[in-house]
Order: sequence, then C-alpha cells, then structure tokens
Amino acid sequence: MASIKIHAGKDIFTALSHTQSKPDNKKIGNLAQTWHLIEEKPSQAYVNGHDIKVCFDCGLASKAGGGNGACYVLLIHGPDAVWRGSVDAPVSEIPKNINKGIRFGAYGDPVVMPIATTKKLAKAATGHLGYTHQWRNVSPKYAEFLMASVEPTMGDPKKVKQEANNRGYRTYRTLAEGELPMADEVMCPNVTHGIQCDKCMLCGGTSTPAKNVCIPGHGPGKGAFG
Repeated sequence: MASIKIHAGKDIFTALSHTQSKPDNKKIGNLAQTWHLIEEKPSQAYVNGHDIKVCFDCGLASKAGGGNGACYVLLIHGPDAVWRGSVDAPVSEIPKNINKGIRFGAYGDPVVMPIATTKKLAKAATGHLGYTHQWRNVSPKYAEFLMASVEPTMGDPKKVKQEANNRGYRTYRTLAEGELPMADEVMCPNVTHGIQCDKCMLCGGTSTPAKNVCIPGHGPGKGAFG
C-alpha cells in the first residue's frame, strides 16, 4: 500500500494513502485516506493498550487502553499495512492536488495532525469527510472538517448529541440495537441505499450543510452497542 508521511510527532505519525489508487473498502469507495499511527505495529499496540496515543479516550479503543474493544477497524489489514509501508519513509510535503475526495482518520483520531495540515489536505482534495471522538477536547475549528463521533458508551444519546451540536459540530452517531434516528438525524445513505462515501460525502463537518448522521453499530465489535 503506497503511503507517505505528512506529519510526525513524538512516537506518532500521520500517513497519507490512496492518492493514486483505490482502497479495498466497499463502503467508502475511491477516497484518499489519512492514518494516524504510533511507532509500533498497530495490531500489537492494540494488544498493549498503546492505541490510546492516537485514539485517546475513545470508548471503542482496546480494552487494554481503557475502551470496550468495539473498534470497527481490522488492524491486521489497513493499519498494519500502512505502518509497514510508510514507517521508514521520509516526511513528505503535502500534495497540492489530490484529484479525489479524502477521508480523515481511516485509523486513529484525525486531531493527531494539526488543524493547519487538515486545512491543506482539504484544500488539495475535491471533498473531505472525517470523524473525531475528541470534540470535547480540541479546537472547534476542527468542526468545519470533522463530524463529532457519538457512541452509546458516552451516556444519554440525546444529551451527548446536543452537547456536540452546541459546540459547533454536526454529529455522526452510532445507534444502539433497535434505536431509531432522532428528528434532526438522517440514516447513513450507505445503510439505506448502498451509496458509497465517495459519492455521498455527507460527513464533511459543518462545511457540508446537512442534518446530523447516524448509523447502526457495525464492524467486528458491533455487539458492544446492544
């Protein structure tokens, strides 16, 4: 998997992938992606609880890191492959033109990279989408580019969603089993109509004027949302 480093911090780095190729992900379609990784193989970091360096206090993080282990990302696939392919590469300049949309945070929280980097990537791409669990802890400037992730693990869904909205974010909320969308939410079009993310781009933060988005629990840990 071809990827380049575009930001590096202490024990962490951000890689940009799929600018010239299509991801093997049927839901998202043809999008460039950012990955926020630590200098340890992601699948091993998960076992050790070190994923919190890029996932922070996400309720879906590894149990060793304090989460419930319900993260939908299969670490042995994308994250491990990007880690192997870009860890030894030099830090590269951000491409000025990405002739497709970009997904912030294929793994790890996108706020790992500075807001200035986020802005440059969004400007270079034809569109953007992304999500952050850190909406309570970072600058509201990220709201322009990222949806606030809201999970059943955070407490009363109505109150948590409203809190995120009050902070200036549109929300992307995971539903508990049997739960229905709220009045100001729309179900993810991939669920209702099979539309891929690259054709939808509804999750573009406040730069996309639309309702909040919700989706049923999904991925290998979806049972934790019951």
